[in-house]
Amino acid sequence: MDKYYVYEYIRLDSCEPFYVGKGKGNRAYDLTRRNKHFKNICNKVPVAVHILHNDLNEVYALDLECWYIH
Repeated sequence: MDKYYVYEYIRLDSCEPFYVGKGKGNRAYDLTRRNKHFKNICNKVPVAVHILHNDLNEVYALDLECWYIH
């Protein structure tokens, strides 16, 4: 079983999440494969990564990611 997790990025200036994703390994902390909008936020305001759930299988991680996005 692969160990996936669900994470969110939070803007520390407003304490609002601006991104929710699922990943495994170092995905939550890898900023190289992000779009321009994401990088612009990270460059302008302080942000934090919050792991919401871990030790998940991929299907459950995807379900939780969708739930948090909606």
